[in-house]
Amino acid sequence: MPDQDDSPAAAKDDDGAQLPAGPEKRAGADRRQGDRRESGFITKVFGTDEVLLREGENCDAAFLIRSGKVEIRKGPLNMNPKTLAVLEAGDVLGEMSLINDRPHIASAVATEETEVSVISKDEFKRRLDEVDPIMRGVLKLLVKRLTNAIATPRVGEDTVNWGDWQKKPD
Repeated sequence: MPDQDDSPAAAKDDDGAQLPAGPEKRAGADRRQGDRRESGFITKVFGTDEVLLREGENCDAAFLIRSGKVEIRKGPLNMNPKTLAVLEAGDVLGEMSLINDRPHIASAVATEETEVSVISKDEFKRRLDEVDPIMRGVLKLLVKRLTNAIATPRVGEDTVNWGDWQKKPD
């Protein structure tokens, strides 16, 4: 077929059909031997230090972690970013960008070999549309609040509390 890419980097499912560009391509063609389709989702394997999601990029999938660990990092990856969370088996990532239809607010990096189920944007939206409209609205509001909380600086370890200037160290 002329419109199909037969190059080694083109990701294909178990039936040989070409998959759309996205997380499958980012994971690298050399890791495809671990890719498979189950229950309509694609299972992917990411190696240590592979990026699943990049801060500021548009979202094309969510990931359900089956095994391994993933760090959620804020800030440029090459400039000592802040780790916001460490996710493990059973955790989901990328869902906030799919719910609010905005770019990722943080990056996700595998800290060890990690197997995930990839949930495409279309499949995620289809399933979200099946949720009760009131609950869908609550979910979108929660994502908006969480996004704002992550984006807004807070008093804490990264800021100076000028009220403490007269206190003597312990």
